[in-house]
Amino acid sequence: MSKVISLKLLRLLNNLEELKVGSCDLVEAVFDLEGTDDIEEYHGQDRAAIHLKKLTVSHLSRLTDVWNKDSIGFFSFMNLQEIHVLNCGSLKYLFPASVAKGLEELDELDIDSCAQMEELVTKEEGTPGNSITINFVFPKVTSVSLQNLPKLKYFYPGPHTVEWPKLKKIYTIFCGKLEIFPADSINFQETDPEDDQPVAIIQQPIFSIEKVLPNIEELSLDGKDAMRICYGQYVVDALFPNLTFLRLQSFDDEQAANNFPYWLIQKIPNLDGLVVKYSSFQEIFPCQRDEAGETQTMAVVQLRRLELRALPKLEEICKDGFQLDPVLEILEILRVWECSALLDLVPSTVSFNHLEKLDVWKCNGMIHLLTSTTAKSLVQLTEMKIRECEIIEEMVFDKGDQGEVEIVLDRLKVLELECLPSLINFCGSMNLGFSFPSLEKVIVRQCPKMQVFSCGVSTTPKLQRVKVEKNGYEWYWEGNLNATIEKMSNHMVGDGN
Repeated sequence: MSKVISLKLLRLLNNLEELKVGSCDLVEAVFDLEGTDDIEEYHGQDRAAIHLKKLTVSHLSRLTDVWNKDSIGFFSFMNLQEIHVLNCGSLKYLFPASVAKGLEELDELDIDSCAQMEELVTKEEGTPGNSITINFVFPKVTSVSLQNLPKLKYFYPGPHTVEWPKLKKIYTIFCGKLEIFPADSINFQETDPEDDQPVAIIQQPIFSIEKVLPNIEELSLDGKDAMRICYGQYVVDALFPNLTFLRLQSFDDEQAANNFPYWLIQKIPNLDGLVVKYSSFQEIFPCQRDEAGETQTMAVVQLRRLELRALPKLEEICKDGFQLDPVLEILEILRVWECSALLDLVPSTVSFNHLEKLDVWKCNGMIHLLTSTTAKSLVQLTEMKIRECEIIEEMVFDKGDQGEVEIVLDRLKVLELECLPSLINFCGSMNLGFSFPSLEKVIVRQCPKMQVFSCGVSTTPKLQRVKVEKNGYEWYWEGNLNATIEKMSNHMVGDGN
């Protein structure tokens, strides 16, 4: 079956609201509107409004057309609200122009991993040359996501305008040829197959900075787009009044390594969440100095969520004693994934007074997670997950400058320690005791060197078991954490693990 829905079948499925087509190597088109007999049969009839609201097309290796012909005169897809296209390696475009111009109810557009896609909207047969500008308006679209589209170059390969009056979320990544925001127009010379003459195609940006950004709530930027905003003729302070969540990604040149764009972060008054990934930054919150060499006090942003992912050169989140410690002090969620050059999570001067969730994964440069000084500040922490960090030996390191101290993690409910081949204990100091009055769930999995939980006293009045698998049923309990971990260790040795 190379065609899924013919013109005649489409008439019969007029009330269909959701369609999923996936995992079939034979499909070449979803909506087959090319049947000559069908076209003659419906010629002159009123244009039918299809009730379809959600379309999902995925894992169709031979798909070349979602719509294989202009639908004008036969059908309207005006009720479509969601379009999701994933892993269709032969698809070069998504919409014929007539379909794109009729998507009055579209709310969400999501395209991912279509390696051959070159344009979102294609020209139709009989379309005049480049002298006529075509207007596209998507009055209700709130979310656009374009991922892993290495050949995507155009929204539409001709003069056009495109409006997104309700757009709230923009997510683009690994679309290296696409102009997201305006730069100087780029002319590409291509050849007309009929007369072998060069034809100029203007690459236009998908979004207007002045018209789109002031409404955006979630945004992704790479280094190129950030520089265009920085050096363009824009009042940056006025561009992001509604932005609450920002992704910074693919800052991978030499200049990026030492120039985290904190200037941009400071211009976003309501920024709540920040994700930084796939970049070459060596530090996140840089230390700026004036001409005399004195540290400058920088404006503090009100971040509650910070995620650092796949930053192989990251050495520091911030420097010891840096003025930006207050940024970290108000964080509620911190995730640090795949940052193998990071030797310390944060300096000992940092306090996490509001941190609720801490998640560290595949950070293979850290021997210790936190100092005892920082650990004492975790009064709001409810969840701690440390996973697949190859050389980490203990979670809390005692600097030996406080004498005997009890650290109370009053709200911690969940503790997960998984795949930590070098972990010896949670804390190796006899001077540090721990109280976990709310701790109810502990998972210790694949930590072969861990023989006791802590060298000091640990109290866990609510804890009744320690699990060895997140979703498994095997668990241990010997009355307290130290005895339980010792029993688990002995059991593993006895099993030869």
